Amino acid sequence: MKKTVITASILSVLAMHGAAIAAPMTSELKVQGKMAVPSCQVSISNSGVVDLGKISNSLIDANKGTALEVGSLSISADCEATTYLSFTAEDNREGSSAVSGSTYFGLGNVNGTGKLGYYQMKMYDAVTDSIGQSKLYSTPKGSTSFSATDGIILDKNNVMGWAKSSGVQSSGKRFHATIDLVPVLASSRDMNGPLTDSVKLDGSAVLNFTYGL
Repeated sequence: MKKTVITASILSVLAMHGAAIAAPMTSELKVQGKMAVPSCQVSISNSGVVDLGKISNSLIDANKGTALEVGSLSISADCEATTYLSFTAEDNREGSSAVSGSTYFGLGNVNGTGKLGYYQMKMYDAVTDSIGQSKLYSTPKGSTSFSATDGIILDKNNVMGWAKSSGVQSSGKRFHATIDLVPVLASSRDMNGPLTDSVKLDGSAVLNFTYGL
């Protein structure tokens, strides 16, 4: 929350009356107010956890990845005033993805530097209270232009959010969307050999939300 103060001074006017000069009079006008950035509460279903259950090591292929069951989460934001909402994504397991690229998130390491796999996050079914069904956008950080689409793949290099149309963000008090986590189990080659003990898939990501007027 920031306080903005605008000060306007009324300049004195010298009125001539014969040879006399009126005493200068000054008055100061102050306009004060507060511009408050609305706060938002963001929540993710199931505390943001996708549990794939027990996975048999028989699914591990020697040379290629194996797609696992897709998990879905819903994300919602409730704001105290109309605002724009955007976010970025970070991978807490950066460097452990079996596939390189900014849309791939790691599932942790095994056998030293071996990779357990990777997952992508697909976001769709966006809604804002101001226009109902909404679009989404994903644009490189620092960019001011974007296309509005029905769905996006979360990208660690981009800023993402809700859009009314291409180049126009969607504003509202309530935002909603669905995120599908699409996991892939790495090959034994990418794992640096076979598993000799039980291991856990250890994916972890953070979504950093930004909102403002």
